[in-house]
Amino acid sequence: GILIEHYAGKFPLWLAPVQATLLPINDELTAYAQDVAARLKTHGLRIEVDQRTESLKRKVREAQLNQIPLILTIGNKEKENKTLAVRTLDGKVSYGINEQSFIEKALDHINSKSLTLDIF
Repeated sequence: GILIEHYAGKFPLWLAPVQATLLPINDELTAYAQDVAARLKTHGLRIEVDQRTESLKRKVREAQLNQIPLILTIGNKEKENKTLAVRTLDGKVSYGINEQSFIEKALDHINSKSLTLDIF
């Protein structure tokens, strides 16, 4: 209870129950998002895929309200290039992040138990 009060629900990456959420921009990309999530989960990351047929803005907003540290957006461009668009809770967005690079940075951050999310 003390940690929840201290962080006001905005947990650091290593402590968050859901570390990242994958947001496909349309229904056709949901299967690809599931594949990416499966690959990320094999490395021990706690990932969810938002499969609802809502607008991307609504999905991002709800992920922010749920205090999910990393919001990964997947569109056609990301699928073609095998990259991710990474948004942090402070609103910073990084495009073209290689999947392997994302995994390495996230795991390094989790293992160091850093309290700030300044990896992207």
